[in-house]
Amino acid sequence: MSNAVDPYDPLPRSSSQSLADDVASLRLEHVVSASPPPFALKRHKKPSAASSKEERVEMVSRGELPWTVQRTLGFGAFGAVFDATLKDDERVALKICFTTVKTFGVEREIEILAEIARRRPDATPRAAGELVELRTLYTFAGACALAMRLADTTLSGLAGALRGMSSSARFSEPVALFYAVGILDAVASFHAADFLHGDVKPDNVCLRFGSPSAAAAARSDAPAVSAVVEAGYGVTLIDYSLAVDLRAYADPAQRFRFGAESPGPVDEYCWPPAIKGASWRREVDLYAVGAILYQLLTNKPEPRTGKAFEPRALETRLPRGWHRKLWAE
Repeated sequence: MSNAVDPYDPLPRSSSQSLADDVASLRLEHVVSASPPPFALKRHKKPSAASSKEERVEMVSRGELPWTVQRTLGFGAFGAVFDATLKDDERVALKICFTTVKTFGVEREIEILAEIARRRPDATPRAAGELVELRTLYTFAGACALAMRLADTTLSGLAGALRGMSSSARFSEPVALFYAVGILDAVASFHAADFLHGDVKPDNVCLRFGSPSAAAAARSDAPAVSAVVEAGYGVTLIDYSLAVDLRAYADPAQRFRFGAESPGPVDEYCWPPAIKGASWRREVDLYAVGAILYQLLTNKPEPRTGKAFEPRALETRLPRGWHRKLWAE
């Protein structure tokens, strides 16, 4: 389509509000320091394609840190997320972007969440799925870090744990359906505020575990999903770096396409025509959601390759006609 634009070149702001306004509207604790950041991210690349060593990112201390890092939870093109403990002993997910990242940094995450809250001030929380709960923003000279509520694992992490237990281990039907509802709830919250997520994938679906005994003891007349949520379980959709604001364009039906240098979702969860240059809107999110639901509901969270589990093993190409099988089965 001739009028399709690359939403990332340039990436328009979602509002005229400043970072300070966004922080205040979210009631986010903001710790400001004029000093250089007491940390740096160091990326260790694989020596070669044939090497068994994995690429990784670590945080290097350059002074007294306001947190203690336990481990790296994950990383990508823009930065990394760490399991960290703050000075008050609260464990959080700490997101830090590479210093070269200017457009898709943590400020963008705050901007998106603040604007969603402004557009839907009276929205009631979804039953099983939610957006990120922010804790503290740390700002230094030239860098910042964002502390968020820590989840127990990701959907891809849980699939890996199952595979590690047994080669035949799969999600049970109630578990698969609950996580499916949670994913749908979270994405629906995004779309209801006229945003596209743009990067829905198992690594961006965080899971919170609750009490199995509390869920089992729920009233028999209580809705199944509500009972599980009350027992502490939940789904959180994370990482809004590639979010697209549909209200940022004069045309309410504006369509988009990926540019040669623009970031995009992983191919395994990207609407195939978009990869080939077709214009898109909600297709990029809906295809990704459908792909994950298919893998959950057909009890096929990872391929039967016989190889050791890898974090991306859940991200496999789907069989031809999967969208028809989803409804038929």
